[in-house]
Amino acid sequence: MTLLSPMADGAEPAGHRYSLNGLVLHATRPLPFLVPAAPGVQAGPPDVSVEFGPVQPPPPSPDLTQVGRSITLAADGTAGIRAGDWGRVQVRAGREIRVDAPAAIPDSYIHTWLCGTAFAVLCHQRATPTLHACVIAIGGRGVALTGHSGAGKSTLTAALLRRGHQLVVDDQALIDPDRLTVAPGFPAVKLWAATAAAQGFPMEPDGQMGTGLDKYLVRLPRQFAPAPVPLAAVVVLRPDESLIDPVLQRVPWPESAAVLHGLVHWPAVGWAMDSGRAGLARLAPVARHVPVTVLRRPVDLGRLDELAVCVEGIVGAASA
Repeated sequence: MTLLSPMADGAEPAGHRYSLNGLVLHATRPLPFLVPAAPGVQAGPPDVSVEFGPVQPPPPSPDLTQVGRSITLAADGTAGIRAGDWGRVQVRAGREIRVDAPAAIPDSYIHTWLCGTAFAVLCHQRATPTLHACVIAIGGRGVALTGHSGAGKSTLTAALLRRGHQLVVDDQALIDPDRLTVAPGFPAVKLWAATAAAQGFPMEPDGQMGTGLDKYLVRLPRQFAPAPVPLAAVVVLRPDESLIDPVLQRVPWPESAAVLHGLVHWPAVGWAMDSGRAGLARLAPVARHVPVTVLRRPVDLGRLDELAVCVEGIVGAASA
């Protein structure tokens, strides 16, 4: 699938600049959950342009590829995303995002789709797919908690943050395969209300992620890692109903490359664009040089501190 050429160079409209996963975003309206770009990167062309305005659904065509229930891919790689029950998002050429949202839609709703599905699709277009993972800095070194939806990534992330560690990214990690580092995302983590309450994190009404959804963006600016961190370990979470105690298993190369490739964020988009080649090329060096450990955990999350200690031990061993 061939991408369209990037947008033509021209005068940048007035707006706001943010840093997200190592990319500079220029947005035509404020995005309050993101971190403003540092003064040193305020000049020069941005990596991504985020605009707000009408987005028309693509007309029916045999060249369209439907991915899941919310994403439509055109032959040139342009993606149309149906954003919940409130609007649409278009992602084009790995550089342009256009959001069609009524004025009354909360910023948290927009952030959820912009920095979730839309960003994942954008990275696929850039041939830099993200790993479906939360990354925590423990002693200045990062650990990626990955696994399929429902594996317990966010819950274990909350437990590690409660133990004093720092948040690097929530939900998807853009790993530099050459430097083996992870750039910071945004200073908030997505948590179900019950998890946030159990871990003692405050929920704010403006953080609700969707209509009737009992999940919130919990702001944690004081526990946010402001700079890239070296990736020391990857931990793959796998719930196991047969277990009473957690079990650790180191995954050897090259099996670890296949494991990480299967945990790319929105893998179906990658398969539709290039049969998954970019994801494998991106994550194979990570798997070769960063230890990958499967943490099989009991389904009952009542022993979160024990799981957190396991993760701390993995990072300590990798650092040593």
